[in-house]
Amino acid sequence: MRPTPHIRLPSTLPRDRPRPDPDIRDGELDQFSHALRELSDSLFGYTDSNGKEHTGAYDQAQAEYNKALAKYETTKAAYDKKRATQIPDDVHKGRAAYDDTELTEARKKMEKAKEAYDNLAAIRNETNNSERRKAGQAETYLLDFNYDKKYERTSAIVSSGKALPTMAPGTVDNVVMFNSPGSGVRNIDAYGLPEGHVYESSIPDGDAVQGLGPDASYGTNPRKLEGITHLSADATDAANYWTPTPPSIAGAAGVVERAIHGFDNHMAHFEEGTRTSQDFANIIAGAKPTTDEEWEALKKARSNPQPPTDDESQWWKQALIGY
Repeated sequence: MRPTPHIRLPSTLPRDRPRPDPDIRDGELDQFSHALRELSDSLFGYTDSNGKEHTGAYDQAQAEYNKALAKYETTKAAYDKKRATQIPDDVHKGRAAYDDTELTEARKKMEKAKEAYDNLAAIRNETNNSERRKAGQAETYLLDFNYDKKYERTSAIVSSGKALPTMAPGTVDNVVMFNSPGSGVRNIDAYGLPEGHVYESSIPDGDAVQGLGPDASYGTNPRKLEGITHLSADATDAANYWTPTPPSIAGAAGVVERAIHGFDNHMAHFEEGTRTSQDFANIIAGAKPTTDEEWEALKKARSNPQPPTDDESQWWKQALIGY
């Protein structure tokens, strides 16, 4: 974005800002969703629980621009009137007759204020999800925005689904999604990858993130995306893998148990010794996911390491102790 003047952003928001009544899913992403909401409020403003309006940086920038524009127009009108009613000989000789310093300053302030407003308006347009949904586009999420005082520049970080559909063909060979809240697309063809090169793995328990987002904004749940290749979801060999108590034993307490451990297995995919991590490694290396037979053979080999042969033992003895 082009350089813009400083817009002071509120560092904190009043404690009485309204919070929506969270349902189960909103509660699972409570901290993240509220952080995004507060960031959006600091830019676009909000109404607190008492009905009081709080303006954000966008409205402040618009007000500053309107003020600067009115000042410029008033100054220019006065300047033009003075020139029209008093024409000295200097004008006819091609020399400026009046001091236009005030007009120049008013124009500069107006232009800088307009740049600030235009930049924040651009961010607002890019994050207008109601219009994006009408156009069949994925929703965007404002992750951060900041003013760089040194370069007089406003910048923003905006996330929208997955970036893959915008990349040049051949940039990515394979895509693996694991316990993803959404695929970011409605159709697997949007990834632009050959058949069999888009994968997903979803641990069945202990990860409330999987499929969390509504399809309208997060894209189709990867588990339900037609044409996707489903990898093993076996991460039970992770060191701290959480296994829920069977419903027949847990009863109503099982609901509380699942809420407490709702995110325990989210990163279990990557732990050494899990089938999920083995599958990811295979795909990265250009190989195929493990079959059930291959995985059982790997587990057996790991649990029963072969002792060294006599020749190998003798060699190590000689190498280490000179035997």
